[in-house]
Amino acid sequence: SRDSSWHWPEISFGGAAVKWATDNQDRKSIDRDIQDIDLVLPMLGDLPLRAIHQRALEPFIQERRDSGRASSTVKRTLSTVTRILNAAHTVYRDDWGNPWLSSVPKFFLPEWGEARKRIGISIDEQACLLEALSEDLRDIAHFILNTGLRESEVRGLRWDMEERPQRNSLVFKLPKTLRKNKRELLVFCNDIAGQIANKRRLNGSEWVFARPDGRQKAARLSSSGWRNGRLRAMSLFEQRYGGLRQSKLDCLKVHDLRHTFAERLREQGINMDTCGDLLGHAGRGVTAHYCRAKSTELINAVKTLERYEVPKKSRTGNVITMADHRKNV
Repeated sequence: SRDSSWHWPEISFGGAAVKWATDNQDRKSIDRDIQDIDLVLPMLGDLPLRAIHQRALEPFIQERRDSGRASSTVKRTLSTVTRILNAAHTVYRDDWGNPWLSSVPKFFLPEWGEARKRIGISIDEQACLLEALSEDLRDIAHFILNTGLRESEVRGLRWDMEERPQRNSLVFKLPKTLRKNKRELLVFCNDIAGQIANKRRLNGSEWVFARPDGRQKAARLSSSGWRNGRLRAMSLFEQRYGGLRQSKLDCLKVHDLRHTFAERLREQGINMDTCGDLLGHAGRGVTAHYCRAKSTELINAVKTLERYEVPKKSRTGNVITMADHRKNV
């Protein structure tokens, strides 16, 4: 029997995090989850699981707030921490069958009320960004700007997902396992996106966007290469346009490229339903977050009421002109 004076070595949070990430490597959001883990490991990695609680996380939360991070971003990281602790409590056991963690603490989720505004880049900003990025990152960024895909979807794109071309356009079918909302999506490539993909056919890899050795899919775009690239892009923009025009390239996120794709579609008069289908949204409420109507579109909409037609089911087919109606009021 086990000596009552002997205690089984405690599992550290870092050890549990590695175990959880390994067991969940097929999870769609695992790249982002690992990013969250990397953020907290310097502060929490060596602590035993029982020492992970609200007070232990307060320095991390405050540091993220001081660095200008959105509270929603910090909540996302805390949710990853909670998933690891839940697994340590409900799934993982020591050699005696005891859970690694006896109970899971509750966290007060931060809320400092800010909401980061979407950033849509102009064609001139796009030119500076693509010039400043390395070739691999440039191709992925340019592909997102022309397809609206998420970074994880582009990186997970394989040649066996290719469908029969339609109107000479390259088409891919993303499986539900690769999608955030677990719904298949047909990706229609315009000439720009098609050329970017086709030049990679001879890379000898199953992945459309692969690492140089071709054995793995491309690395995350949101890396030091991206961060340094956007700073170079900001410098290029300032050199070319001086103080005449302002830019936010220095804080551009990869997901903003998807927002830019959506906004450009709306600017070209593409209706909301079509935008939602291209973005792969299940509901139009999410689409509205990506592509709001422009001022000119809203003005044109209200101007249609200046000449309002009575519905056909009415007894009269008269046309009511609002300007004339005001005269009679």
